[in-house]
Amino acid sequence: MRHSSSTELIRPASGSRWAVAARLLGALLACAGSARTEPAPLLRELLQEADDPYVQRHQATLERAAEFASQRLGSLIVNGSPAGAAVLVNGRSLGSLPLSATVRLPSGSYQLDVSRDGYYPVHRPISIAPGAVLREAVELTPLASSPSADAAAVPATRVGGSPPWLSWTLSGLAAGAAVTSAVAWGVRNQHAAHWNSSACLEGGRRRGEVCPDELDAGRDAERVASVSGVGALLLAAGAVVSWTLEAPEEPGVALVGCRLGLGGGVCSGSF
Repeated sequence: MRHSSSTELIRPASGSRWAVAARLLGALLACAGSARTEPAPLLRELLQEADDPYVQRHQATLERAAEFASQRLGSLIVNGSPAGAAVLVNGRSLGSLPLSATVRLPSGSYQLDVSRDGYYPVHRPISIAPGAVLREAVELTPLASSPSADAAAVPATRVGGSPPWLSWTLSGLAAGAAVTSAVAWGVRNQHAAHWNSSACLEGGRRRGEVCPDELDAGRDAERVASVSGVGALLLAAGAVVSWTLEAPEEPGVALVGCRLGLGGGVCSGSF
């Protein structure tokens, strides 16, 4: 990066005291933080004025200043796409992609911003190390199209789902299992009532000896009621899910009806 342009407007004829002052001023301005100007070359150019009394008197200080300035600078290279994207560092424009030259910056932390209309911007913290070269690759992503436009372009269609016959079948089976559970529980209560009645009591004999089948029959009915009740709950849950996911009815699928029985439900129709 060229530095001579930063002092071109204030530089008088070479060899004069004003020329030395102009170069010194340009170096000081560069040290103050100009992103486009390097102080070290300006100070070395100033040291070439060997006949100037100021330079002779402060040569050692100027040399140390030039060395210090060169050590505190780092380089930044930004590559990427799309072409024409604006590149900024701490809000200061460095140009647009692709950058034509390496950018020299004082060491420290910066905010790199790359943006262009129609793309998501990139905001990235970077750190410039003294004497080092930092390479940043930036690829901007195009903005997503409008969701409303996508919805208008592609009509919503429902794919898959539960067929109506499955929903009806599960509902019928759940109802049948519930009825079975209720009937079995009633039978169990009848056996329990008979077991506990005076009919199963005879002098000197136990209930199991008088009514040996009542206890087993009551327990069997209780097991049937429990199993049927659990099955009814599971089938009802499946029916609810099936009704929720039911697919649109297709031609050729006709359900005539369902009927309930003691052991379950039966549905008929053409499929």
